Amino acid sequence: MAQDFSIVSSSDYLQKLTALGIDSGLIKKNLEEADYQRVYDYKLRLSQEYWGVPLDITQDWQLQCLKGNVAKISGLDIARSCDNQGLNPSHYSAWSGNPDALSWVKHHHPELLTKKDKYGRTIAHYAAWSGNPEALGWVLKHYPELLIRKDRYAYTIAHYAALSGSPAVLCWVKNHYDELLAKISGSNLSFIDFAAYSGNSEQLNYAIACSDKPHELKISGDIRDKEIFIRLFLKALVINYSLTNIVLPFNADSTSVKKTEILCARNKKLKEVCQQFETVLQGVLQHNDHENPEHLSRLSDVNILFNLFNELLSPNEMNEYLAREVFKKNLPELNDHKRQLLAQYTISQDMAWDIFNKMIHKMRPEQRFTATYEEKILKTLWHLLVRVDSSANYWPWAEKNQDIRTLLEALQETVESCTNQSELKKAIITFYHFHKEQITHQRNYLPRWFQSNHKTAIQQLFDKVFAIAGISQDELSVVQGNEIPVSRRALNP
Repeated sequence: MAQDFSIVSSSDYLQKLTALGIDSGLIKKNLEEADYQRVYDYKLRLSQEYWGVPLDITQDWQLQCLKGNVAKISGLDIARSCDNQGLNPSHYSAWSGNPDALSWVKHHHPELLTKKDKYGRTIAHYAAWSGNPEALGWVLKHYPELLIRKDRYAYTIAHYAALSGSPAVLCWVKNHYDELLAKISGSNLSFIDFAAYSGNSEQLNYAIACSDKPHELKISGDIRDKEIFIRLFLKALVINYSLTNIVLPFNADSTSVKKTEILCARNKKLKEVCQQFETVLQGVLQHNDHENPEHLSRLSDVNILFNLFNELLSPNEMNEYLAREVFKKNLPELNDHKRQLLAQYTISQDMAWDIFNKMIHKMRPEQRFTATYEEKILKTLWHLLVRVDSSANYWPWAEKNQDIRTLLEALQETVESCTNQSELKKAIITFYHFHKEQITHQRNYLPRWFQSNHKTAIQQLFDKVFAIAGISQDELSVVQGNEIPVSRRALNP
């Protein structure tokens, strides 16, 4: 059985790299922990765990190329460089996820880019494994024919995208080569199996959502290291609310089978309750529409509806946190029925959702939308658009929706004007300083009376934006110049 490196408790990634068999003399000392982790996560760890012949990392060029630094290597015959598995610098450059490194190889040694390693993998497979959709975009532009190639085991870029642990790169494959998601390898493994091997629960859940049957799953009996796989699968299933029918391998242990049955029963009940709740809510909406149409947007009875929803779940002993999360996710989705009650809320939410989607794609591709991350964003937007008093009674912030909408449209224009991470970061800071007076303007003086540092709801939204973009308070305190085009649409003070 392969050693399960994912459960190593130590956070010392230098030690972990050495444990993978890398010559300690090649690993530079005194680097930031993030530098060591970048090399370890989703790359070398998985290659050593699941392939029959581990990589021998004995040359400095291997690590340099893996970090995307092929252009900085000197005194090396790159055209003749090759490791024990047949990887040349172009494979490592693709694996790094750096399109600039691939462009450098194309300019200086284009003959390397079409070669295969000993397992039939091309730069397309390694670009998918890198977790960066921009690397696959580079291959699509320059060598599109490689994107449909299979390796020696009939694995496609879909398998390696799933193995990367990056929902963003798996989403890229779904958007450009959706037909590959249906391919099964020669060893009877699908991209969902590889998503579980990634060790990332969010990746596995996203892969399940991308499948043609997101409500059912059969785990292959041929899968390697079943114990590790099932443990990771059960971890993902805790935050998966769609699977209702799961078939484990015949020799799975009884504890895993029991846990699976319990979670499937939970999801079946959730599905049933959501259907019942939708029917009840439609009746409430129709009644309010007839009796009091001018007050539809006030949502004064949302808390009552939640209590009803929670009551429907109560026989299954659902905890209140889970019930509230599912309730908040389920309520906005009813906009598909064109109900006026939720129209004001949904317009602003959809606009903010689009902004977050673009921002996450540019700043952190590995965290692009998954079910778990989706719930976190929904939670933030809910508290932005709906105020909560000490009694936990909800009512909408309807009178300020136009202000929110105006700000979100301006922020959206700013995000769309950026072409790279550096620009995006500068643009957000510049945008914030330009609109700071409107963003921090306290329209309700009561909270400020009791709490001098009280933040407006819009400021709380920007705090979330800063967290996603990785903008520190030190960076925020330095007012940026207007080098980046920033929309001048502002809130009404």
